[in-house]
Amino acid sequence: MFLTDYESFLPLTTRVEGLTLTGFKYPLEQYTMTSDNSLGISNEIAAEEAEISFQKGILIMVEAHD
Repeated sequence: MFLTDYESFLPLTTRVEGLTLTGFKYPLEQYTMTSDNSLGISNEIAAEEAEISFQKGILIMVEAHD
């Protein structure tokens, strides 16, 4: 399995509601991310499997390598 070094999550809509990240270094549970927030930048997968879910909005995920 190939894992990336960093994952960033950016809301494309004004709000992304109910964002849950599991298996990440910085997990979130039912978080509302807004477009003026940088909380989703440079996270890392910390487990064998990681999961992303959200209830409302449009979310962009960017994978980056060193």
